[in-house]
Amino acid sequence: MKALKRTAVIVALGLAAGGCSILDTKPVARESLKNAQGHVVGYKDVMRDAGTGEELAQIALFVPRLGTRGDWSSEGRLVWWWKNAIDRRWMRRLNATRR
Repeated sequence: MKALKRTAVIVALGLAAGGCSILDTKPVARESLKNAQGHVVGYKDVMRDAGTGEELAQIALFVPRLGTRGDWSSEGRLVWWWKNAIDRRWMRRLNATRR
């Protein structure tokens, strides 16, 4: 029983110490990420660890926004459904005029 308690305490201390570690990094570069059409969809920060010199990369992608006008924007499942309904209606009308 004592061995089990001792093991549990050692594991808990190890997890606590590992969760509190901090990397000292210096920024190296920032690159824009673009899709096939050339639109910027995010960016990649390249950093260097000050202690080991190892390069680290952090990628941040932008959240697509729909229906932007000035400072106002809308997003979410309902907006995507609404846009899809409008697009389908437009495609049906386009196909009807081509016949």
